[in-house]
Amino acid sequence: MIIVPASSPYRTLAELLEDARKRPGALNYGTGSISYTLYSEWLNELARIKTTAVPYKAPAMPSTV
Repeated sequence: MIIVPASSPYRTLAELLEDARKRPGALNYGTGSISYTLYSEWLNELARIKTTAVPYKAPAMPSTV
C-alpha cells in the first residue's frame, strides 16, 4: 500500500514513479518495521528508483486485530 497526502501532486502510482525516476533520492517513505523497509527497497529495485527511508520508533501504521 502506498499512501500520499491529499495535497500530493501524485494521483497515480505511475506519476509517483515517474517523478521518483526524475529526482533520485528526493522522495522519502516512512517505515516502522523491517518488513516495510524490505518491501520499499524491493519496489526501488523493481521500479528502478531511489527513495529514502525515514525510520520511526513506533509502527508507521498500527495494525488492528
